[in-house]
Amino acid sequence: MVTGDRVIIDAWGPARTSLETVELRLLARAGAEVNKLGYTHFVILHVRDRNLPIAGSFSGASIFGSDEKRIGTYEALVRDRYERDYGAAPRAWWNPGLTAVIQPLNAAEDEIAFNAGELYETINRSEMPR
Repeated sequence: MVTGDRVIIDAWGPARTSLETVELRLLARAGAEVNKLGYTHFVILHVRDRNLPIAGSFSGASIFGSDEKRIGTYEALVRDRYERDYGAAPRAWWNPGLTAVIQPLNAAEDEIAFNAGELYETINRSEMPR
């Protein structure tokens, strides 16, 4: 845990890894961590894309500096990807990755949340590139 009930999760890939693959890795890692902590669900509160420069720097601002979001479905994560993708911003394909702050939850705490166990099993059974 980072602060109270928050956990930071990182996911990355080698050069030219698609953002979709990095997102699936992020979700799989979040699901595994939430299960390990004894929770059943989670929401993503903040996401920072290492592929996009922030103010001309790839180190960017603190992930906690953005407004809190409550991303609890894959559709919401994809929608957030397009909000993060600043159109013409150059991508740093040599360092593809995401950093996210997640909040582990128990099933009854939030109606929109990823089911950690189901998500982890589904992603690990898929043909996702490693």
